[in-house]
Amino acid sequence: MTMTVATLVMVLAVWMLVCGWCGYRRRVFAFLAVLLAGLALNMAWMVFGLNARPFEANALMAETSALMYAIGAFGVGWLAGRLARQWQSTRVE
Repeated sequence: MTMTVATLVMVLAVWMLVCGWCGYRRRVFAFLAVLLAGLALNMAWMVFGLNARPFEANALMAETSALMYAIGAFGVGWLAGRLARQWQSTRVE
């Protein structure tokens, strides 16, 4: 694995963790900001780093997959937050 690929995987993982944190804390507007920033950086990487045209099929598929990753991370974070809040509200003291 090259350093570029390792860096991109690390950035994707951090981006998904932030999306999950937004879901956990129920911060929808923060999630939208993180989502748009991530999609913009992804498109910039594809256009300038890979010389892709913005509206070709492969670039649009990559943007769609990034969108699905973000929505999935937000959903998992939201579910984990909901379970944690429910667990805390039902504990015996």
